[in-house]
Amino acid sequence: MILFKFSILILIIFFVFVSVRFSNNDTKTISLENAKKGELLFNSSGCTKCHSFTGEYRYGPPLNFTFNDNILIFRKGKIITVKLDRKYIVRSITYPESDKLLNYQNKKMTVVNLPPEDIERIADYLIYINTIGKLN
Repeated sequence: MILFKFSILILIIFFVFVSVRFSNNDTKTISLENAKKGELLFNSSGCTKCHSFTGEYRYGPPLNFTFNDNILIFRKGKIITVKLDRKYIVRSITYPESDKLLNYQNKKMTVVNLPPEDIERIADYLIYINTIGKLN
C-alpha cells in the first residue's frame, strides 16, 4: 500500500512538472497554417536577402538553429547569455538593434513594420522549420 501511494505521488509530481514546463509561451502549438503564413511574410519582407537556413553566412546570421539553446548576444554594450526561444525571436524582429549575436553586433537589420501577429507568425515559421522540419 505504501509503495502504491508513493507511486501515485511520483506521478502527480511528474504531471505537475510537465504541465508547468509546457504552459509557457515557447511551447505553444504551432499550426502548419501559421507557419506557412510566416514563411510568406518572411519571404515577402526581404528576410531571405540577409539570412539563410543552410548555415551559410550572409549579411545576417544563418537561421538554422537549435531552438531553446543558450546563445551569446551583445546587449547594451555587454555580452550576455540568453535562451534562443520564442521571446528572443520576437524581440529580435521587433527591436532588431536591441540584441545582436556576436560577430553581427556592427550589422544593422532592417526594421520590419509588421503587426505583432505577423511577427508571431514569422516566429512560428522559424520555430517550425527548426524543430519539426520543412513545411509541406
